[in-house]
Amino acid sequence: MEKVEKKHIERECIDYFKKNKNSYETVFSTSLKIGRSEGTVNEVLNRLVKKNFLESQEVKNEEVYFLRKDSSTSKIKADRKINQTVLDSKDDLFKKLSKRELEVCLLIIKGFRNTEIANELFISEHTVKNHVSNILYKLELKDRLQLIRLFAES
Repeated sequence: MEKVEKKHIERECIDYFKKNKNSYETVFSTSLKIGRSEGTVNEVLNRLVKKNFLESQEVKNEEVYFLRKDSSTSKIKADRKINQTVLDSKDDLFKKLSKRELEVCLLIIKGFRNTEIANELFISEHTVKNHVSNILYKLELKDRLQLIRLFAES
């Protein structure tokens, strides 16, 4: 199975568990609910446990998965705080950028590479390159290093 398709299945699992916060699911029940094969869902759920998004516990010889209550929300809050600080410091500059370009810009500032940005935002690497070019053009910068320096100065 391709990496891109696994990312889509991962997104489906994340969305399912976010919508059903108090849900306790097995691989079988999750695969039925999102309409994917058990093998792939098993792989994805285990990866989400390693990423600290889900927790798992063995119940009657079967793994049960559920949303991790603490770290997922605290990481999201920390990211939002960092993003808001950057946005506030360069408010006038950001008005030139689209919402998606802002997301790409913030990930660049955090040190993400194009492939990592593509994976994070579920877009192609080519699309990321287009966004980066647009950002640099709109902000009248030559490269991403200038972008990082621009926001480091504040």
